[in-house]
Amino acid sequence: MKIAIEKKTLWAVTAVTAVLVLLVLTMLRNGSSENDTSITLVNGVFTTPYIEGGVSYLIPPKEIYDVGLLASDIPALTNPAFTTVAAMDKLLADDVYGIDVVVNGTHRFYADQILNWHQVVNDVGAFSDGQTLVVVHDPLSGTSVAFSASTTFAASGKVYNDTLLMEDTSGTLWLASRGEAVVGEKVGEMLTPYPSQSMPWSVWKAFYPNGDVLSNETGFTRDYTRHPYGDYEMAHTLMFPINTSDDRLQPKTTIDGLNIGGEQLAISRGLMTAAHVVNDVVGGTAIVAMYSDDAKITTVFAAKVGDAVLTFTYNAEISRTTDNETGSVWSVDGLCISGTLRGTQLDVVNAPEMYWFAWAAAYPETRVNPNATVAAMK
Repeated sequence: MKIAIEKKTLWAVTAVTAVLVLLVLTMLRNGSSENDTSITLVNGVFTTPYIEGGVSYLIPPKEIYDVGLLASDIPALTNPAFTTVAAMDKLLADDVYGIDVVVNGTHRFYADQILNWHQVVNDVGAFSDGQTLVVVHDPLSGTSVAFSASTTFAASGKVYNDTLLMEDTSGTLWLASRGEAVVGEKVGEMLTPYPSQSMPWSVWKAFYPNGDVLSNETGFTRDYTRHPYGDYEMAHTLMFPINTSDDRLQPKTTIDGLNIGGEQLAISRGLMTAAHVVNDVVGGTAIVAMYSDDAKITTVFAAKVGDAVLTFTYNAEISRTTDNETGSVWSVDGLCISGTLRGTQLDVVNAPEMYWFAWAAAYPETRVNPNATVAAMK
């Protein structure tokens, strides 16, 4: 049985709600003493839970905004159907991005074109240990991420710092950009990140022609050929207020974010298209980010082979990446294709993709890529 949604654009509904939020924002800021908190925000959350009405909060209650939609308007997909590349190629645009994950050796593609309408997909029992694979794409913050979890989630119809708050079966709210429980009985708990990679449909279907693709036969009536939030991705404005503004990058710059050992680094897509290779150390871990012109994606690797830390240089004239220690040549997939280390594969480091404003709000102390070593040889 298919469930119909009223024919209205989610962008229009949330835009009206956002205007109302802005009109009453001053009043909210000057609310009653019951809502006042003096607990310090660190990386966008309280250092200790704040209790209001018997509910625990790691974020300011008055900065949680209702998007103007019921949770049923953006229903999660649980144990959805998958289909073939050929079946979905008629629907998906080549330049539309999606999330690639590997489950039991098989690549799966979750198209943003579908996730924009649902935001959360739960693949219950996807793993041998019975854990659920949770795939998330938040159109407002650009967050594309995956987790391994013991429960299921759905969009709550609420945001914090213009970023999706997911709701689990206990009613706890989780901030998608951090994978952290921020309201309810589980505050402070963290989800386990699961490796994922955002990439265009044209690239994914060429790489994995026999992979599994999230089907548009979802059980819900949605027009998956259009974007429910209109031209939001191209607009310079945000939908809802944020409490941290950082002008080191433009708010909707797409970044890959690393959070290792309590230190964060944001690597922008703009830098990578020019540099192709970036070396850095994050939380004591040496990393290298490599950009593929063909795939239009950045992949981050641990820059270590055995006990040896490697640094890399990209030669733009011949489109070749070598390590400075052995002179070996490496592919953008982190595989050594010639030289002393031939056959060695670098380990991938999880670096979820999102808009800069969302990452900076979640991790205000983050470094940005200009501080990294850009290893390009002209």
